Amino acid sequence: MMTSGDILELIKAKHSEDLVVPECRTGRSWSAGSKEYMIMDCWTAPHSWAHYHATAYEIKVSRQDFVQDNKWTAYLPYCHYFYFAAPPGVVNLKELPAEVGLYEASSNCKRLMLKKKAAYRQVEIPEEFYKYLLICRTEIRTDRTTKVSDRQYWAEWLKTKEQDRDFGWHVSQSLRKTIDDQITKVRTENRQLKDQIDALKDVRQQIQAMNLDPTKLTGWDTRNQVRDRLEEIQSGLPKELKNHIEQLERLLTYAKEKLCTNPTPSAGTILLEDSDLK
Repeated sequence: MMTSGDILELIKAKHSEDLVVPECRTGRSWSAGSKEYMIMDCWTAPHSWAHYHATAYEIKVSRQDFVQDNKWTAYLPYCHYFYFAAPPGVVNLKELPAEVGLYEASSNCKRLMLKKKAAYRQVEIPEEFYKYLLICRTEIRTDRTTKVSDRQYWAEWLKTKEQDRDFGWHVSQSLRKTIDDQITKVRTENRQLKDQIDALKDVRQQIQAMNLDPTKLTGWDTRNQVRDRLEEIQSGLPKELKNHIEQLERLLTYAKEKLCTNPTPSAGTILLEDSDLK
């Protein structure tokens, strides 16, 4: 079954070089107080100042739709030519006013066939309608009246290619500098890490030379263990032996003081309280 979309595609193909506006409104609809707007199935106009004219199409795909339609006359102020477009048998030529034309789609919907040419009508299309087209339905593109010679075209092409090449060169140089800077940074950090590792190895060797186990030097007591070991090395005595000697020296000093202040005990007898031996 032929649809309105099928016929619309045939209209677009017929006006492939023209301005084509499907479902074209007769004006804006969003402002308060605006008049009721209508929607034409398709509105077209050629890209020509000398032979400008506007053509509107109303698509009908069923006999009932055509007979019951009474709104199409509202489209006439917006076009110089008005056509119905329909499958065969939908529109009877005798039913059409003199100024209205008819296109029929072929049975296979491959082409449009002119059945009645529309008459040209001298109308002043409302300015509001063109504002709607400009604001809501127009895409800006290159001026069709501007012609460029082959020489100028290729000169512009070569200039663009040269600019693209220069841009690419600057981008590659910037990327190369960024990569080189990153490589230099990584190398510097690697050297610093290597120096720190070498220094830690030296410290480890020094700790091992002091007969300390580096794997057990963890926690807050590390500094005390290293300090004690250095003192042992400087004095030439183990820490425990040094502690015993110091304890004996303190006992001897205490005994001498006791003998001098309390000679009552028999000779050769030294009395020490339990607390004195601590």
